Amino acid sequence: MLNAAGLVRKWSTSVCCFPTLRGRFLLDFTRRLLLDVATGTEWSAHTMRLFYALGVDTPEFPTDATSCGSHYGRNLLAGILFTPP
Repeated sequence: MLNAAGLVRKWSTSVCCFPTLRGRFLLDFTRRLLLDVATGTEWSAHTMRLFYALGVDTPEFPTDATSCGSHYGRNLLAGILFTPP
């Protein structure tokens, strides 16, 4: 299904699937949205710019989100450090 949607590609010499640019963007954009919800009270300037570039109306910021853990039992923000570099 991910291959048909163009989110991953399978090399002919390997059994592994690798994300395409579209798939990688979707992963990074999802993590960006989760980061904003977990750490802020409104969409960040970077996220607003992404919404504008995609031609998407800016959605209302979710106020009832209590955590970024998915219902699959995995926290998507587990590897992100919230301190500035």
